[in-house]
Amino acid sequence: MQMIEKAGDSRELFFRYYEKYFVAKEDKNRKLLWLYALYSVAQIHHIAGGADPKKATQVIHELFGGILTEEQAIKMYQELYSESRPKQKR
Repeated sequence: MQMIEKAGDSRELFFRYYEKYFVAKEDKNRKLLWLYALYSVAQIHHIAGGADPKKATQVIHELFGGILTEEQAIKMYQELYSESRPKQKR
């Protein structure tokens, strides 16, 4: 992944990765789901200036132009964060 120089680039990358995450979720592709959740969370954290969940939730709320409620933004972040964690093979 190349270095990000502008916050706008991070926002664009977030939406690109989130779209791919959403497609992977619909396709039930676990590997791509994990990968794009990881990339999405990384962009959220980059925009937020760290991994603080409250700041990350606020970033999501702002990225979606306020159309998500705070509760929806929290749920979205929790889901992305959970999906971005490594899973043990069973």
